[in-house]
Amino acid sequence: MQNVPLIMLAALLACGGRDTPAVGPCGGGCSIGLEHVVTLTDRAEPGSIGVGRSLGVQQDVHGRFLLPALTGDRVLVFDGAGELVAQVGRRGRGPGEFQRAFGILPFGDSVLVWDMAQRRATVLGPELQPSRVVMAPFEPVLAIGSDTVLSASARAAGSHEGQPLHLTRLDGTRIRSLGADLPLGGSVPLVAPARDGTVWIAAPSEYSIERWDPRSGERLARIDVASSWFRGAARPQEVHERPLPTLQAVWQDAEGVLWLLTRVADADWQAPPADGPELVLHPATLSRLYDWILEAVDADSGRVLAARRFTDYVDVRPPSRLLVSLRAETDSTTELDVWRP
Repeated sequence: MQNVPLIMLAALLACGGRDTPAVGPCGGGCSIGLEHVVTLTDRAEPGSIGVGRSLGVQQDVHGRFLLPALTGDRVLVFDGAGELVAQVGRRGRGPGEFQRAFGILPFGDSVLVWDMAQRRATVLGPELQPSRVVMAPFEPVLAIGSDTVLSASARAAGSHEGQPLHLTRLDGTRIRSLGADLPLGGSVPLVAPARDGTVWIAAPSEYSIERWDPRSGERLARIDVASSWFRGAARPQEVHERPLPTLQAVWQDAEGVLWLLTRVADADWQAPPADGPELVLHPATLSRLYDWILEAVDADSGRVLAARRFTDYVDVRPPSRLLVSLRAETDSTTELDVWRP
């Protein structure tokens, strides 16, 4: 297979064109620049990265970049230069083994790896050695203090009292659940840390962000983002419907600015043939169906400060603040670019 033809995000650093959307108060006049952090490559172990729907990368306190392998049985470890230097885990059900490693959460000087299939989390110590396994029916998405995590789920059978967010200790003790009235429609809430120890929570179909105190379960504030173009789906959409905007990630930077990444229909979107093959959710396929809009938002007023539209797939998984894109893919190797807005 030849290299996948992609428009590199480096080309988006220039203003103008489709890459700067005329949305929000910016009106296309203020754009977002990206700083290239590193290129991750699996040339030391060709085929290790693979590419699935999510390219979310986390960075731990030691400067290592961490990514679940596409096979779900390992965690890939990259050094600061982007080289693959270790692989943690193997397929199985014992200590340090995974069936479907999905979520990676830096936790102090350790790392929590959530296994979606086994509904448990493995704690990796500072040297990434497995130290213990804890039951985790829902994905831990945020560390709260030294021994507590906030987990997120769709509001479905099995979630406590129908609530989608759960504050638990690492020993499995539930402290409280919250967010019962979030308009989720079956989706999982988006969660990110606020600067004061509280958390930001958002529903993918809404262009508003709420700030909560997870310890008390109190909603502290709600910010409605000024937008003339966001209209989220009130129900799950069929694959042949033109996709409505969907909020993908929310995070807050050190200066207090909120960042929102939203997936929208590609400007040239066409419905896939009804009798065509099942869509493979590869970044190249997603790039033909969608664009992504990144907006910087004032956390007090909800005013959009700057915006940028990407025509190729980008991903971010808070608490990381790093955008990831596919740089190149061949039969043997994959390269991912990591960016900081």
